[in-house]
Amino acid sequence: MQSKLRVLGQAIIAVAIVSAAAPALAHAQSGPIVAEIPVPASVIESPCIAGEFVNLSGKIVIAEYARTNGTTTHFTFRVITKMQGTTLDLFNPKKYVLNDEDVTEFNQGGATETTHEINTVMVRQSESGIGTIDIGGFGDDFKGKTKMHFTFNALGVPTATVDDITFTCM
Repeated sequence: MQSKLRVLGQAIIAVAIVSAAAPALAHAQSGPIVAEIPVPASVIESPCIAGEFVNLSGKIVIAEYARTNGTTTHFTFRVITKMQGTTLDLFNPKKYVLNDEDVTEFNQGGATETTHEINTVMVRQSESGIGTIDIGGFGDDFKGKTKMHFTFNALGVPTATVDDITFTCM
């Protein structure tokens, strides 16, 4: 996981450099700036099956959108991680796929809104034909969802907040 965070940090720095180098006016109206970064193999523990370690590798795709419409400025920063791999069990390896999307949106024009969403799914190929296994009342696939939203009026007074975090093994 530390390896993924280090690569993500490097990607954010790369996007910041590209953003700073682009002319301000052209950047505000342009399409996404995209960076694609390979993620070297890293071992993590399954969030649903204690003691099951998975060797994952894949890529991170970063997109940044900035645009205006009239008096409102919209900014979107999206980081998509796609990984796949297998467990470290040499005799009965299981395949895993991990998809993660981390999106931050910011709107300003009078009122200010900011939303941060993280959606993560880690799916394990099961040994049963059904696609899930019974491991004490929950399944082997992981789903995480986080959403935080804040709205402030033109005076900076908070007018709305949302925070919702769920983690499920299904």
